[in-house]
Amino acid sequence: MKVSVIIPTYNYALYLTRCVESVFDQSYRNFECIVVNDGSTDNTTEVLDALKQKYSELIVISKENCGLSSARNVGIKKSIGDLVCFLDSDDYWLPNKLLNQVSQITQGYDCVFSNYKFFDGNNLEFENNEIQSKDLTFYDFISRNPITGSASSIMIRKEFIIKVGLFNIKLRSLEDLDYWFRLFKENCKFKSILDKDVMIMKRINGNMSQDYITMYFSHLQVLYTQLSVLEKYDLDKKKLKISLLSRLNKIGWYAKMSNDSSLIGLTSSLKIHFCGRIFLLTNSKPVRGLLRRLKISK
Repeated sequence: MKVSVIIPTYNYALYLTRCVESVFDQSYRNFECIVVNDGSTDNTTEVLDALKQKYSELIVISKENCGLSSARNVGIKKSIGDLVCFLDSDDYWLPNKLLNQVSQITQGYDCVFSNYKFFDGNNLEFENNEIQSKDLTFYDFISRNPITGSASSIMIRKEFIIKVGLFNIKLRSLEDLDYWFRLFKENCKFKSILDKDVMIMKRINGNMSQDYITMYFSHLQVLYTQLSVLEKYDLDKKKLKISLLSRLNKIGWYAKMSNDSSLIGLTSSLKIHFCGRIFLLTNSKPVRGLLRRLKISK
């Protein structure tokens, strides 16, 4: 099975060589590697020229800057593989990443994702939380992004990409969660791999306050898209509320970090709207602790 590896890049020339080399160092050799230069203004072009000299089969596409989703979409349209992987240009893979994932795909899975480690600008590695190997449910997608390791960790059958279409270029963030959920709606069969084959750069953004606000509204946009198909699933109301509360707590964290009081108030209103006051009260940590001390079961 041929794998199409799509690397979108924008002003990451410093990390691009390591990224591309990690693809060509894979033990699984049946792949194509496509780098989409999304209008970089640093020395990305020079780095890609050097990489092209080293790896003549490397496919390079240059385009004007339109964002991460747009770059991935261009790569998808160019790809000819049976399977598609994405790799952010400041991340890299360990040598058996493709081999381990293809071995799971051949066992009947449609989308596999690997465990990962973080590393920082000094190349210091540190552990992430272990992923759990289990079937993903609607509740998992409501409560969080269940696909760990960002888009750099995932492999998808091309036939499912054809079914769901391209990434949503209107989303400023969380375009990956939106896409994974669209795969889930098409009954895509997911599988997690516990091997830590993916190395993720721990990113530090510039305008943190604005980034938090962007993440806040992106979370809400994707959440409402997910909730729009609730009627298609036979769901337990309590499990759904627990999942929603988990997600809204995460959204609320972005509101808190943005220091925007209006967003904090909006989050509280959403919790009451979706979960109800009584549910929030009985599911708060202080109240649960009190009930345990009093030996009162809910």
